[in-house]
Amino acid sequence: MSDRPVTLAGIAETRLFLGDRVHHTPMLSSATAGRVAAEATGVRPKDGRLYLKGEHLQKTGSFKARAALARVQSLTAQERARGAITISAGNAGQAYAWAGREAGVPVTVVMPAAAVESQVAACREYGAEVVLYGTHVGESLERLEELRAGRGLTLVHPYDSRRCCSGTDRAAWRSSRTCRMSTSSSWGSVAAG
Repeated sequence: MSDRPVTLAGIAETRLFLGDRVHHTPMLSSATAGRVAAEATGVRPKDGRLYLKGEHLQKTGSFKARAALARVQSLTAQERARGAITISAGNAGQAYAWAGREAGVPVTVVMPAAAVESQVAACREYGAEVVLYGTHVGESLERLEELRAGRGLTLVHPYDSRRCCSGTDRAAWRSSRTCRMSTSSSWGSVAAG
């Protein structure tokens, strides 16, 4: 990833890239979850409630759609014409497949051979070429590199780019604004897959 930090200005710029193509997901809160979290950690949330952003309601079912679209939109015209490639066992692949469709960029998703069938189907339904290869992600990554070099595809990493991080951080920034929390509050994206 670039040594340049992700800034509020970068997040605001990403907002322009995203426009209204992603959902404005709701903030959900729970006093019960706040109590359970306080009992488990010894740290009580300020108002006793735990807040969660409903990113399961986002395009493709995760916050990753923001990051993927931001990254795909940042490709040069030449990169867009050649196409993009990523590696994923699921959610990031779906997000890039959707983002590619939205932006008119062909996307190839390399997944381990034993990837969950519903994840593979979703990537294909969003328009991606899916390459199933390897018994683990290391073998899949080797195949990705072969395809990238052979076809001249641009790697769109599942999480390691400034534009991708700006897309993800946009969700956290919106959360802090929605809840009117101070900048000293902690916000971050949590994911698996």
